[in-house]
Amino acid sequence: MSFYIVSTPIGNLDDLSVRAEKVLRESSIILCEKKQRALKLVSHLGLKNLRLISYHDDKVDSILQKVLENNKAGKNISLISDAGTHLISDPGNSLIKKLIHEGIEPIAIPGPTSIIPALLLSAFDISKFIYLGFMSKSKAKIQTELELYLDTNLPVIILTSMNDIKKIVDIFLNKNEIFNLSISKELTKKNEKTFRFQSNQFDKAKLKDFISKGE
Repeated sequence: MSFYIVSTPIGNLDDLSVRAEKVLRESSIILCEKKQRALKLVSHLGLKNLRLISYHDDKVDSILQKVLENNKAGKNISLISDAGTHLISDPGNSLIKKLIHEGIEPIAIPGPTSIIPALLLSAFDISKFIYLGFMSKSKAKIQTELELYLDTNLPVIILTSMNDIKKIVDIFLNKNEIFNLSISKELTKKNEKTFRFQSNQFDKAKLKDFISKGE
């Protein structure tokens, strides 16, 4: 039995690698976040005779027992996220740590992630960068955390909702320095778009239009 961490498409199902598809086809159980999201991928691949189990870190102990039982039975298990590469701003770390402690070595199947495409489209120097993931809903807390990294002159990657983008943009607009910003949405999807601008040349109407649709 092998335990796989499988990266899944962030929007375009054609981005699933041949290896990832092979691993999923050979899995008896797929651990996922939301079954409804996982079913779209399962149906797209025409997968049958497998079991979908919803995984969240608060269920780690009960899931661990199922994994160990199926390990003894020689069955393959895959862990997937709703979209993209698991464990990056998604649940799963607790389970991986416990599996390694139990002597089970996970196998990572690399693939889609929103982070790298957003960096590629930013036109920034991305030889080094800082990833902050999802941040607090509080504008004050966001600003406090950003202050720790802005002096590094490295690109800072943030995952956020369309509703919270204005808070983040406002932080940069209220500073005396000039910052380059790049906002990407709908990556790998039909309406994929990137909005790039300097904080001293901000166009409020363009941002409003940009965030009106998509994620």
